[in-house]
Amino acid sequence: SSDVCSSESTASPKAGIAYTFNFTGYLLNAFLGADQVKAVTDFTCVSSNFAPGTGLVTFLNPSGYANLNSTTATLTFSLGGTFAICYQAQCGVFLALANLTVAGPGMISYISKPSSPVTGVNLTIIFNGIYPLSNATANSTDLVKV
Repeated sequence: SSDVCSSESTASPKAGIAYTFNFTGYLLNAFLGADQVKAVTDFTCVSSNFAPGTGLVTFLNPSGYANLNSTTATLTFSLGGTFAICYQAQCGVFLALANLTVAGPGMISYISKPSSPVTGVNLTIIFNGIYPLSNATANSTDLVKV
């Protein structure tokens, strides 16, 4: 029986950028379809409510090895939010190892005032989302084009 003791990541995740998770334990298995990883929105690890842009990772690294003390999986989130990182050892059940907050745009909506822009009239656009654009810094890669 294998056991995963912890999950660790190397950087703060941001939507749209590949993010590698390091899992440590004993008797971990990186053969195709053996140990698996997923990020979910409901924090139970029972469902398939995958975090946006992710899915079930069935081939961990270093690929093709068994009886490992560590494995890795890479996920790319398409939207920001808070998600549960879940690990399933071969023939086991998914276990929630950590909750992770991913920076970046969430579900963004906007309102323009006036609603039908007219030449020569100031236009105000209000963005609403999980991570408001007002938190952006001068080094941010988030752009707004009008």
